[in-house]
Amino acid sequence: MESIQQPEVIQIKPEEPNQIVQSESKHFKEYYLCLTGAQPHMIEKDLVKFFMKNFNLEDLPLKGIMKKRGNNFAFFLFQDQEQMTKFKELFLCEIMPKMPKMRLKEVSKKMNAREFRPVKDREEMKEESERKKEKQMQNVTKEEIEEEMKISVEDRVTPYHNLEYKDQIKKKEQQLIDVLRSFDEQLKKDIKKNNEVKPKWYPETEQNIPCPLSEIIECDEDYINEYRNKVEFTVGRRYEDNEICVGFNKGNMNKGILYVDYPDTIKPISKNSIRAAKQLEKIIKESQIEPYDRKSNQGYWRILLYRESKKTKQVLICVVVSQENQVNEEQQLEIEQKLKTEFLSSSESSQNEYKTVSLSMIFSNEISGGYKETDRVKLLGGQDYYEEKLFDFNFRVSPFAFFQVNTNVFEKMLRLIEYFTQINENTVVLDICCGTGAIGICLSQKARKVIGVDIVESAIENAKANVQLNKDVINPDKCEYYAGRAEEVLPNLVKDQQALGLQIIGIVDPPRSGLHKDVLKALRTCKGLDRLVYVSCNPQSQMKDLQCLCYETSKKRKAPPFKPLQCIGADLFPHTNHIESIVLLERFYD
Repeated sequence: MESIQQPEVIQIKPEEPNQIVQSESKHFKEYYLCLTGAQPHMIEKDLVKFFMKNFNLEDLPLKGIMKKRGNNFAFFLFQDQEQMTKFKELFLCEIMPKMPKMRLKEVSKKMNAREFRPVKDREEMKEESERKKEKQMQNVTKEEIEEEMKISVEDRVTPYHNLEYKDQIKKKEQQLIDVLRSFDEQLKKDIKKNNEVKPKWYPETEQNIPCPLSEIIECDEDYINEYRNKVEFTVGRRYEDNEICVGFNKGNMNKGILYVDYPDTIKPISKNSIRAAKQLEKIIKESQIEPYDRKSNQGYWRILLYRESKKTKQVLICVVVSQENQVNEEQQLEIEQKLKTEFLSSSESSQNEYKTVSLSMIFSNEISGGYKETDRVKLLGGQDYYEEKLFDFNFRVSPFAFFQVNTNVFEKMLRLIEYFTQINENTVVLDICCGTGAIGICLSQKARKVIGVDIVESAIENAKANVQLNKDVINPDKCEYYAGRAEEVLPNLVKDQQALGLQIIGIVDPPRSGLHKDVLKALRTCKGLDRLVYVSCNPQSQMKDLQCLCYETSKKRKAPPFKPLQCIGADLFPHTNHIESIVLLERFYD
């Protein structure tokens, strides 16, 4: 590996001296590596979690880390050559293909091992987390617990459930206007404190918003209740009688008050999903095996993941349990057989309109009680997906795949996007953060081409499979999908299409956290990309991203800004205080 000069800027003073790696003897040979391309916001513990997840290891081949918040580099300490070599090999196989900007380089300058924080394995991290939770629980009084229990599970999950639907829409309309005003408020602060310049496109309105809120897409009356095609039920105990319950969280996780209550009165979920929760509850009680307890990190039963399609009448069921040896082999086989009998046999009844086409178990060791895509999945019956439908298109949806939970409103959103973008045979649609490809595939019939980009390789494989699934409706040759970082893939893709004289329209639908700064920079500086549709389930993070896309040109922002033309709300989540925001943008040339 190429040798580099160690940067001189870091001198980290540890917060807890007793946790520092002890100095080595003068005969000990120290091994160090420098990581470049790290996220500046990360500190030591963040990097440990990052490598555990990507290496899929409980115990990293690493002795210590030194990383200061704000720096894009870090230093690693190894106990011997063998440990360092193993880390290099894992990095080359697991990190480099997905994150090519990250690099490992040798360190030629002498370093001080005292400045490195020791790397804990997952078991040590669990123990530390348990100690914090115990300390937290000791400070919670009975009165505090009872006060939390006064808040019903309906009010927690669906805070608007008592409002008429028209009143829910009014509240959500005001929420979006307030979020749009936050853009204006932040702009004024930046002009005053950071010498920003008011964009030339910025309108003068009494409402002080960057663009008008033109409409709220409402849910059809038949879909206001029981609209969710995905539900995650938590397995736990009720506060009132300590009975095992498969339902929704009730309490305050920050205070360590963790209880579960019945889901029967939650309006967005279907009766069929509630029936499945009751079926699993019966199996759990008969098994006499404890549900997972986040406070003690003990127990077996964790989550029921339920997905259904109102159009295809197909159901996917995943039961999430602990990965640790909480049950023996005989118990595990008995559990699997009961799940198959309860969910596969009962769904074949002629009285049941819905059919379970996929039954599986996910084995997880997440301290939070959740699960992740890299967890082991065991298929108990059927296929590893169910089929959902949008318009005339079919989509295979696997347990971990993202798919909008309200297909009724999602179809209306897609029609509106198609109308605004005026897609035709000279249009190339860039589906950025494409996931399983739903948006691009549904817009592909009128377009010349659809190009999807996503950093998750499994999502790209799902998108390609969904194109083939719809080959009787669309031409598969019109759809291309690429796995990689959008900021690295986009420039060349746009350049190639622009050379053909085609109109390019970008559509982004990122996770709640918003777009990465490098993706924002790529969108801003991408020549030929003049129209953009930004779909967001978190309007607050969307407004922050619009600052990068829409503020006036500067040293940091070297390309012409986008101008927001209009904002549209989409009520994908009736009875809750959440709303989807769609902002339509166009490049502003002065």
